[in-house]
Amino acid sequence: MLELQGIQRIWCLAKFELVRLFMTKRGALALAAFVTVWSFILYYAIGSAVEYVASKSTQTIGYMLLSAEGMDKLLKWPVPELIVYWVLAVYSFPMFSLIASSDQTCTDRTRGTLRFISLRATRAEILLGRFLGQGLISWGLIPRSLLRFG
Repeated sequence: MLELQGIQRIWCLAKFELVRLFMTKRGALALAAFVTVWSFILYYAIGSAVEYVASKSTQTIGYMLLSAEGMDKLLKWPVPELIVYWVLAVYSFPMFSLIASSDQTCTDRTRGTLRFISLRATRAEILLGRFLGQGLISWGLIPRSLLRFG
């Protein structure tokens, strides 16, 4: 069980990830790339698949697959593109958070700042803080990539 100091260090590392993304030029470029890539995925890949999602046979298969996981209410959404987008995002965004947080850790190791961070936090706190920060970033960026439907 984490004590209060550990939770504070995790939150501090998560805030550091947020500041790194939203307050630097490299972060602004990463934000623009994220929104652009996911908007293209939504518009071209998922938008072109709407005929397949809206067909009766796909809805039957989708109902069988999603009802097993308790997500059959997704098929009642009015915009079929968002069903596919939501399922794709739910399964892929946590993986992107893991990859981005591990990339930040490798970058810190190369720059030598990981040694400074590891003096004050444990390995688990560093990994949890980085993952929490990247997860919060993904959680905030998902709605921004959906603005074209708003």
